[in-house]
Amino acid sequence: MDIEGLKEICYNDCAVSQLAINVLSHDAIIPKTIRAKGQYSMQRFFYIMGGSTKFELNNRTIICNKGDILYLPPDITYVSYWEKNDENAAILLQFDLFSRGKKTALSDDMFIILHDDHESYLKQFLLLANTFNQGRLGYKIQCQSIFLGILHSFITELVKTPGRQKNSAVYKGVLYIENHYMDEINVNDVAKMCSLCPTAFRAQFHEVTGMSPIQYKNYLTMKKAAELLKTGLFTASEVAAEIGINDICYFNRMFKKFYNVPPGRYKNSDNSENTVNISE
Repeated sequence: MDIEGLKEICYNDCAVSQLAINVLSHDAIIPKTIRAKGQYSMQRFFYIMGGSTKFELNNRTIICNKGDILYLPPDITYVSYWEKNDENAAILLQFDLFSRGKKTALSDDMFIILHDDHESYLKQFLLLANTFNQGRLGYKIQCQSIFLGILHSFITELVKTPGRQKNSAVYKGVLYIENHYMDEINVNDVAKMCSLCPTAFRAQFHEVTGMSPIQYKNYLTMKKAAELLKTGLFTASEVAAEIGINDICYFNRMFKKFYNVPPGRYKNSDNSENTVNISE
């Protein structure tokens, strides 16, 4: 679905029906499952709570790990593979969505919506599952309210980052780097995580961020350094150590390339955030 369609769902008349929630533990998960077209007419969200799984659709493969939230469109044929693992667990949401009285889908392709690094969405998914399973008076209305809140958060994020749908495979790598930018990162390993060859990963990554993976890592690291320096509570050496750079001369050179001033003068400068290319 295009961005304007997402905005229409998010900000105009929107209703959900046929909502069903299943919490799947490792003993309820089938190692290989084939779902044929027409077998499921509803859209689905998979929240992976543990383990690792692989989904195949139209010769595409997406590997999901703990914390990933996957979208599956209705009326498709796909195959899922779960590793044999006692940690396997997932929450499955099935739903019909209507916008302006017409049944509509978020997309005609599967994609990872986001990686829930801080488990903020997990709390909402569990609340929804518990409310649904308890079945108390008015639970259907409560479930719809919780679900629409989750849906609004998803769609708002997609609208703010239009490239996410088009480049959904590479976004897993973008999110990984955003959460591990102060660690050592092997670009080939991140590409494999996204089920892409390194060349395709680098090309799609640049399309989304305007930088190479290493440039983006450096940008995030220097951005963090600038935030620490701006407080006035840390020296340049302390900031370098905080972001994992032991060579103060290297830190000074890199910071100046991004912010046009050395770290020691940054707090009193105009705080320019114009970045330049950093070679890998």
